[in-house]
Amino acid sequence: MNKIFNIKGMMCEHCVKKVRESISNLNGVDNVQINLQEQSATVAFDESKVSADQIVDSVESAGYQASVGGTNLVTNIFNVEGMMCEHCLNSVTSALQKHKGVKEAQVSLEDKRASVTYDQSLTNKEEIIKAINDSGYVGSLFDEKADFMENDEFYETPKKKMKTL
Repeated sequence: MNKIFNIKGMMCEHCVKKVRESISNLNGVDNVQINLQEQSATVAFDESKVSADQIVDSVESAGYQASVGGTNLVTNIFNVEGMMCEHCLNSVTSALQKHKGVKEAQVSLEDKRASVTYDQSLTNKEEIIKAINDSGYVGSLFDEKADFMENDEFYETPKKKMKTL
């Protein structure tokens, strides 16, 4: 069986790895695909060996919030540029929490990101970005692949060896 789980609180690749390992270690789990941007996990598992509740418990034991998917709630990660201090963090958090349809907003000053869980029937990504912008900062949808390439300290262009003639 394949099921989608909503996972709140993931902010980086380390979080993804931690969640993936917590689910993969369960007996009966065949495959785990994590989507950081959508804050979700698609899990293929054998219901005779492991239940959806056990998967949720495993994720929560790893320090994240989890629920079985299938609602109008989604979670996306947004970049928030321009935050410099706790006051900035509080301004963005307050603006997001007051926005119609937002159920939860977790803002990280260190990562300059916001994880926002919202009801898709009441708001959308563009309106959330506008709420961030209206609070005096620059919001954009987090692009996991672009961020990985920019921040990958092991990414190097291969050096060609030149032969002197």
